[in-house]
Amino acid sequence: MSSCTIVDRDFYNTGWNIQRFPGPDCGDVKQLTISVQSTGDQIDRLVILGRNNCEIVRFITPFDSSLTQTESVDEPISSAAAGGEVEVLFTTFAAGGGGYHMTATAVGSGSPTYACIPMWFAVDLYSSGNTLTANLNNTYIEGGFVLNMTGHRYEEGAANRHFELYVNGQKIWEQTFPNHRWFPGCGFVKPIVIPYRGVANEVKLVCTNCGNTWIVSGWAYTKPLTALPLWALASIAALLGMLIGVVVATKT
Repeated sequence: MSSCTIVDRDFYNTGWNIQRFPGPDCGDVKQLTISVQSTGDQIDRLVILGRNNCEIVRFITPFDSSLTQTESVDEPISSAAAGGEVEVLFTTFAAGGGGYHMTATAVGSGSPTYACIPMWFAVDLYSSGNTLTANLNNTYIEGGFVLNMTGHRYEEGAANRHFELYVNGQKIWEQTFPNHRWFPGCGFVKPIVIPYRGVANEVKLVCTNCGNTWIVSGWAYTKPLTALPLWALASIAALLGMLIGVVVATKT
């Protein structure tokens, strides 16, 4: 296994603007180390790290201090963290009096098992009417979905917010959170991994009672086409055949 640096830079007055830049190929990631050091920002800040618009790490900084944490990484996060464009949302503002320096290093080896399919990256659920929708265009999912969410602004004391995930109109997951998942300096905010196998077209995430900002990320993970079992490839072929038949019938 080898180590590679995904992020090593200062963040100042980046606000809610997502920073995007090239990143190294780290292989299938087994371990992640995140370190942030305040350069004068006295406020707790939300930080989200992604690759290819699929979130891999989320945490809240301490107040005007530092945080270093190392975690073992499991699938499907280890595959999503392996390579591609890097995205960082680091909500530091000039009004806070300074910024932060952040490093993120990964230890990995081998090829990723899964491919990530982005749906939402650091999106404000409340401003979208507490409902987010993604069209996966009848993609066969041999894996599942990964979600993460954090309450902010007036939700930082919220309790019992209820979330539901629908695929093709069918509810496949729901959870009520006892808190707002915002804990400064306490390390990673754990993602929610939801197993799913089948064809996915419309995917919808709903909060039934959120009262203000919840920052949400969500993505699907599936095995590359060449790694799918024969029965799955046969199902995909049958679906394509039906779609082609519909098109032909429509034209004639």
